[in-house]
Amino acid sequence: MPPPRAWFHKLSAALLDFGFCASSYDPSLFVAHIQGATIIIMVYVDDILITASDTTLLNTCIQHLHTRVALQDLGPLHYFLGI
Repeated sequence: MPPPRAWFHKLSAALLDFGFCASSYDPSLFVAHIQGATIIIMVYVDDILITASDTTLLNTCIQHLHTRVALQDLGPLHYFLGI
């Protein structure tokens, strides 16, 4: 596994290629508006929280990320500390 900074750089590049914009307020927050839908990704250390207004877009994004970085999909979110 690459060092954390290299992994985040690779993940960021994959997200930017997909059409995301990095937040100027929080470098771990990425937002994309694609075909009338919104998708939001929050990265914390080596965890990624993804939500979208369109399930098809969500699945397409996850598949795109799988081709670029090593991911393990843990399924739907049940609890997120701090939210």
